[in-house]
Amino acid sequence: MAGLETEMNTRRLTLGLAETCAIDDSGVPRPYVDAVKRGGHIPLVLPYAEGHDACKQLLRKVDVLVLVGGGADVEPWRYGEESTLSSAPNPRRDAFEMQLFSAACEMRLPVVGICRGLQLINVALGGTLWQDLSLDGKAVEKLADELNVPEEKKIMLEHMILSHHYEPDYGS
Repeated sequence: MAGLETEMNTRRLTLGLAETCAIDDSGVPRPYVDAVKRGGHIPLVLPYAEGHDACKQLLRKVDVLVLVGGGADVEPWRYGEESTLSSAPNPRRDAFEMQLFSAACEMRLPVVGICRGLQLINVALGGTLWQDLSLDGKAVEKLADELNVPEEKKIMLEHMILSHHYEPDYGS
């Protein structure tokens, strides 16, 4: 049994990184690919595909789905809100990642969400987001109070939120 555990712990996984579907650049930002390699695993960029079956076919090639960060915010209509975003969304990316996530769940495939990827997972599971917190001067203070963040940690929370400007809405 010990040999099997060692083999599983050292096995190189294939991590499927969802293409960002950016108009001027397809693929995945290089730091994500490099991080997977540094971890001793195999990065596989999952090219844009339409439809649930096509996404399932892509996912059969990987051990883990990774929804990366960066780029456009998740479209607010997907969580029942009007847009107050200061940046343009990427409907193609949202649709692709939603289909990938749905297919991964159906296949019981592990999913990792990084920043925007985690926000998309939250929305796909029926959650909501607070849009552009930098527009609301009291938003960080309200969130810190709701989460019972100690006073000495609030500056760290403020930096994290305002550098990302988009957070899950924990109160809904």
